[in-house]
Amino acid sequence: LIVGEKGKVPLEVGLLKRVCAVPAGPNIIQMSEYILGRRYMFIFMELLESYTSLEDVIYKKTGPLSEEKAKHAFRQIVQAVLHCHSRGVFHNDIKPNNIMYQTTTGQIKLIDFGYGDLLKEKYYPHAPGTPAYWPPEWYLFRKYKAEPVTCKISYTNEISGGFTILQKCLCSHPIDRLTLKDISIHSWLR
Repeated sequence: LIVGEKGKVPLEVGLLKRVCAVPAGPNIIQMSEYILGRRYMFIFMELLESYTSLEDVIYKKTGPLSEEKAKHAFRQIVQAVLHCHSRGVFHNDIKPNNIMYQTTTGQIKLIDFGYGDLLKEKYYPHAPGTPAYWPPEWYLFRKYKAEPVTCKISYTNEISGGFTILQKCLCSHPIDRLTLKDISIHSWLR
């Protein structure tokens, strides 16, 4: 539970309230309302018309995105995560299935804060979201930090300037990885 102006609310609701507060991030799903009962919780979100998960786009519909489309999507994902962190929120389960993609515009929306937590400098001692996306240090030490970021990325050999950013995101040792700020100012994303 997290303490808010209406008393205690479930963590997911509290995190959504933080990231959806004005000014809202354009790349984050917006919560419009929530209802809490003794044994249930309803969260009402914005309706995303013509969006599909990035996982479905890449693996089921069109195949890998072109480098330009991938760059545009990656830039928005980084901005969404930076917005979360600026609000003290750690998403903790970023994966293609939690990223909605509008196929005609390339607009991204980050969804599903169910594994989220308050952002902190200390180590997180609990398992992160989806096991396939756990950082190497969780397997090795059973702890991890929100930054520097880890990435699990599928890509083809047809990537040019983005290769160095991918290498730095895929480093197994956290000290060798890029921070979100480093990623956001990387020349490939300009």
